[in-house]
Amino acid sequence: MSPPHQRPGWLSSLAARLDALTLWVGVGAALLFAPLVLVTVWEVIARKILGSPTSWSFELGYMLTGAYFLLGGAVTLLRNEHVRIDLVYGAFGPRGRAAIDLAFLLVLFLPFCALMSHALWDYAADAFASGRTTGKSAWNPPAWPFRAVMFAGFALLTLQVTAKILHALSVLTGSEERS
Repeated sequence: MSPPHQRPGWLSSLAARLDALTLWVGVGAALLFAPLVLVTVWEVIARKILGSPTSWSFELGYMLTGAYFLLGGAVTLLRNEHVRIDLVYGAFGPRGRAAIDLAFLLVLFLPFCALMSHALWDYAADAFASGRTTGKSAWNPPAWPFRAVMFAGFALLTLQVTAKILHALSVLTGSEERS
């Protein structure tokens, strides 16, 4: 019989699937960088060389930037690349760090992400139902697509927090090793 840390339990399996979803969305979010660069370069050319600035580039640029960062937040959490002051955290072993992660994620981060996801869903639905536009430029596109991306970013972050909780539980139950 193999040791418990070598058997993938259902917690680890579900967490791995959520991690994979986060990575796939992260790849899609990374692809938003190319159109962001193109929009920015085009605006510079239109403004500085052609003397005819566009009415849409600023707004599209901030929407692409926002989508890039909102959808990338979950990937950052997955890779443990958020800023962390680990003066105390680093002194613990894998199980101690998993217990700290579990407490923080359950008490603070998961409720915050769930509440934000719920509020952003309402925010996007309201914009869709009312036909609200952004009102930031002469282009003035509908506001709901960007608001829907805001919701998607926090919903994905909520799922990734759930995956982190499952990973921490797996470490604490001995079904997963942690580096």
